[in-house]
Amino acid sequence: MLSDLRDARRLVSALKASHAVIEFKPDGTIITANAAFLAATGYTLEEIQGRHHRIFMPPQERESAEYADFWRRLARGEPLAAQCRRVRKSGEDLFIRASYTPLRGADGRVEKVVKLCVDVTQEACLAALNTERLSAAHSCFAIIEFTPSGEILEANENFCAATGYGLSEIRGRHHRMFCTDAHASSEAYANFWSRLAAGESFTGEFERVRKSGEPIWIRAIYAPLKDASGAITRVIKYASDITEEVAARDRVARARGRPWPASWRRWPAPRARRRPARRTLRRPPVRSTKPCRGSWPAASS
Repeated sequence: MLSDLRDARRLVSALKASHAVIEFKPDGTIITANAAFLAATGYTLEEIQGRHHRIFMPPQERESAEYADFWRRLARGEPLAAQCRRVRKSGEDLFIRASYTPLRGADGRVEKVVKLCVDVTQEACLAALNTERLSAAHSCFAIIEFTPSGEILEANENFCAATGYGLSEIRGRHHRMFCTDAHASSEAYANFWSRLAAGESFTGEFERVRKSGEPIWIRAIYAPLKDASGAITRVIKYASDITEEVAARDRVARARGRPWPASWRRWPAPRARRRPARRTLRRPPVRSTKPCRGSWPAASS
């Protein structure tokens, strides 16, 4: 029995050393908090003791029905865990991963609520930034994701609109459905997916085929994505429809009386070739028959 009690005390001590800990009455009134919690929030113990948990809440949530229900559930003995947004003394956001555990007395009633939490503000802000970046990319590009072997996993609305397919029509099928038969059966195409599966990225202009059978030219990036262990798990493609741009280049080339070479349909366009400089011939110098100044006179006969 004493051994169990000592183990429990050591466990509590270890948790308090590695977590920010605060204790409340069942109605949310603050009883005490450890140094880690005070450092994270910017308060001293005297500033928060006896006050309600709502001082850590964003102003718009303090009087909400959800917040009132949160404390009713804890008072009934229901443990809760979540990632939460809270507010520091300075007014800055504090994001925590927390667990709220009601503790019962000998009579079975909830006597206090213990909260263990860790500060995940940097992690939460980075996740929000990445979400915004992804949202911006989806608004600007046609995006599609594949398995490393080329089977379609997901595609956004821009991609579906550009190709004329619905997502349900393409999910699970292979990327070759967007290629001409000749290209899809070529060795170069098979090699393309082998190199992607090996981790190589590709950027360029590519001719593809819409659902209607019409050609579509895209400027695209194919990028392999790795998981935490470093294995390639999928390939993502960001693309822009440049069909009109390619058609305009062809019209300009035809107007000049020559076709636009297929090899030039790459991004960026090749440099114009410089003309060699014209060579000019120099005249040979004319020898003078006059004697040089200071020369010896000719001998007399």
